[in-house]
Amino acid sequence: MMIVSTVLVLLVTSLILYTLHILYVRRKVSHIKSPPLKGILHFIPGHAHDMSEFQERNPENTYSDYLRECFDKLGDMTLVLYAYHTMEIWTIDTGIASTILSDKANNFPKSRFGSGFAENFCGIRFIGKHNIVLDSGGEIWHTKRKIMDTAFHRNSMKQSHDEMQAIVNNTMMLLDKARKDGEILNIYEFILVSSLETITRIGFSVDEDIRETGLDRKMGEIFDGLGRFFKGDLSFLLPWSSRSDKENIYQSIKSIRENRLKHLTKRIENAEDMKNKNDILSYIIKANLSVEGFNVEEIIDDFFVFTLAGSETVSSSISFFILVMLQHPEIFAKVREEVDLVYNGRTDLEYEDLDKLVFLEQCIRESLRHYTPLEDAFREAVEDTTINGFYLPKGIQINISQSLIQRAPEYWGPDADKYNPENFASNKTIKPFTYMPFMAGKRNCIGKYFAMMEMKIFLSKFILSFDFYNPNLRSKKRLACKAGVTQRPLIGVPVILTRR
Repeated sequence: MMIVSTVLVLLVTSLILYTLHILYVRRKVSHIKSPPLKGILHFIPGHAHDMSEFQERNPENTYSDYLRECFDKLGDMTLVLYAYHTMEIWTIDTGIASTILSDKANNFPKSRFGSGFAENFCGIRFIGKHNIVLDSGGEIWHTKRKIMDTAFHRNSMKQSHDEMQAIVNNTMMLLDKARKDGEILNIYEFILVSSLETITRIGFSVDEDIRETGLDRKMGEIFDGLGRFFKGDLSFLLPWSSRSDKENIYQSIKSIRENRLKHLTKRIENAEDMKNKNDILSYIIKANLSVEGFNVEEIIDDFFVFTLAGSETVSSSISFFILVMLQHPEIFAKVREEVDLVYNGRTDLEYEDLDKLVFLEQCIRESLRHYTPLEDAFREAVEDTTINGFYLPKGIQINISQSLIQRAPEYWGPDADKYNPENFASNKTIKPFTYMPFMAGKRNCIGKYFAMMEMKIFLSKFILSFDFYNPNLRSKKRLACKAGVTQRPLIGVPVILTRR
């Protein structure tokens, strides 16, 4: 009896101490509005419980949809959410976004949120924490970024144009073989493989059959695992759960890293290759060689990051665009008219012709406004700071919701949720930090022009090659998204293809 009493006293004491700690932590940001908690029982779990309930009520919605509901209820542009003893500040205030991403970027490096999974995912090194994407942004990052920027200059991309067209032409041929008249074909995997082949062959000079090596399957397993990780799926996060899935991810990462190491070793050992190659990988190698104390694993980290970023973001953007066109046939008719006019009976374009696809680019940009691949930017305050009247204590994580900023009526007017390519007409001015599909400020996407070129080539050739439709996608209702590292269409890209 005495033991039971002692245990109860310890449990009660621990609960009281933990509750006091939560009060102390939350007091630091009590000046920032927070959605009201639903009763005393929700005090400790905080908004984590509300989020779970929201997802149960709205299984097709993402975290951004929950945030939008919170912002709407509070009527403010900055809020704080609690989960046990942790807390996150979220903002859709472009003034705060500008300060964090540009003016005081050095005081707000990328948060440590991503470093844990990057260093070790499913028991194996994944992409490291000092790669070009996740590094906190110190002197080493600036040195590497400056060197890598050269790989994405206009002249470098011009050299990639013909090979990119050849890859897309092959994808169109595969789609033509796979399609059957009147039958729906989900073409998402074809789009992903095309993007993987583009970054692998053009970016790294690796000539391999993506399907034969299983790179598409391996990347798919990794992305699905990351999606479950970021979604907070307990059936995946608990150490003893989903062991088979984790083992598959482990083997996929191991296989890709080993394959990249072999290719990297050959490249470094071949002096002629190192001298003459002008692809993305050559700049990754140069950037890492410029850093004192570098190791080959860090080169593979950047190698892996560009594979991920260069395939998933582009394939998801292309996928959403196609679905949006199905929802807006009157706009698509104008896009197809422009594509036919620019191609003018040809099957390929010159590099300079891409600039003539003006309306197509407007539609791509508007599609990215509604369905940005990366929904949020996660930053961490390295010192106590005050921005726009908000005190931010050292160590607090502050997240900028790109997805919500890009659909906020405050910036885009009362019809912000309406798909309108005229938002990007040449006579329109986009206010800074209201449109950030490729991020903004000092840490903007290094490959944004490469990605736009790839999207314009793929989509123009797809439109030139096929009529496509889906009788079930006539509604202009917002598309359901599959959240993960990037957001993808939940349904994939199911279409009926007819050769033009």
